[in-house]
Amino acid sequence: MLLKLLTSPTRCSILRIVLAEREAISPIDLSKRLGEGLSNVSYHVHVLDRDDGLTLDHVANGRAGLKHFYVAGPLVKAYPEFVNSVLTGSGGDPA
Repeated sequence: MLLKLLTSPTRCSILRIVLAEREAISPIDLSKRLGEGLSNVSYHVHVLDRDDGLTLDHVANGRAGLKHFYVAGPLVKAYPEFVNSVLTGSGGDPA
């Protein structure tokens, strides 16, 4: 499952930001940082959340409604060295 999550460049970019910031971040903020559309980023956040790559940390009131904030999920936390090696391009071949 982890390899599947790391095959998407957008999901890898999202995880890089989440891991670098070490704080909860919203899809809106990710969209701005990545320069990508919110619907595309939200889709990838949903996939990461569904498959334990991200975890919902908290929900806050925003200007246009509720704002969801995410942190690294249990799957990413379980294999930090592997995830980091894939995200930085320094190996990560599981074979």
